[in-house]
Amino acid sequence: MPCSRVLPAVPAPAVAAWTLTALFAVAVSAGVYWIPIQVSDSLEIMEEVDEFPSASAAFVAGLHASATVLRPLRQLQTKVLLNVAHAAGDRYNTVFRGYHAVGAAALIVLFGALARPRTWTDVAALAFALTVLTGLHTFAGMVREAYPVNHFLLIALACLVTLALGQSRGGLAADGIAVTCFALAMLTLESGILVWVVAVTGYVAGLRGISRRGLVVMGLLLVVYLVLRVAVLDMVGNTVGERPTGFGLRMLSRAEQKAEFGDHPWPLYAYTVVSSVLTVPFSQPVVGEWTAVRAYTNGDFTRTLNTHLIEVTTSAAATALIAWYVLGRRRPEGPRR
Repeated sequence: MPCSRVLPAVPAPAVAAWTLTALFAVAVSAGVYWIPIQVSDSLEIMEEVDEFPSASAAFVAGLHASATVLRPLRQLQTKVLLNVAHAAGDRYNTVFRGYHAVGAAALIVLFGALARPRTWTDVAALAFALTVLTGLHTFAGMVREAYPVNHFLLIALACLVTLALGQSRGGLAADGIAVTCFALAMLTLESGILVWVVAVTGYVAGLRGISRRGLVVMGLLLVVYLVLRVAVLDMVGNTVGERPTGFGLRMLSRAEQKAEFGDHPWPLYAYTVVSSVLTVPFSQPVVGEWTAVRAYTNGDFTRTLNTHLIEVTTSAAATALIAWYVLGRRRPEGPRR
């Protein structure tokens, strides 16, 4: 008698984890799809890029589009999406919003896959992690329409792909994908350098999917990138007054920044760096502005309690939980794991 092949049963925790991940992915991507294209941030760039004869021409123009930022792949991606929209009957919203919705879903699915939940405790931890990922105020910047291709979402995806490569079995293909991912990320947004940071940190922690050879090539690409910015294109960093930013309890306009810090910008630079670090574990300040303290001092106790207090306490609690977990694993094999 022919014997039928019996497939192994999928553990219930794995089914629950993937169901949870899928629900998050569908909910977030659907919300992203229905966000209108922002006229102020996107329309002007779309009109400019649409005039280029080809995607390669858009890329070359992007190399010289600014004296402070090097983001040629933003223009190339915009041109490609515009070509697709034209081919689909000028369905701009469908193409651009669909692109962002797919990216948001991919981010959550890849996040869930990297978590590798195996037990019900893992599923509970994944639910907590997905809530933190999508609930942190910085997540909004990764799904909002912007410029008109959202760089922040792409950089987050590149970092997760790099982490996945670090956990893989490695090989020439893994190194090649990691190097390509790093190059694309750097030419999309300056914070694409974080891809290299993820690769190096993973290697130090014991992940060998990206080999030492791959890390060396990525390091050489970083040097080439810096030489291109500084020596070839003569680019400088953002100057004071480039865009509004918070300082203390208020938001400074471009003119106010120049008036207060034009001659001595380093205090503003230092404050911005410290604020960027604090906003991740504590959700404050927001764009440099301590909105929770300002609301409290203005007597807006209801908003302080319902919004800011909950935001800060939950963020601080999550940070404390992560710190407790890391410190509790400081055994011989703990730090590398």
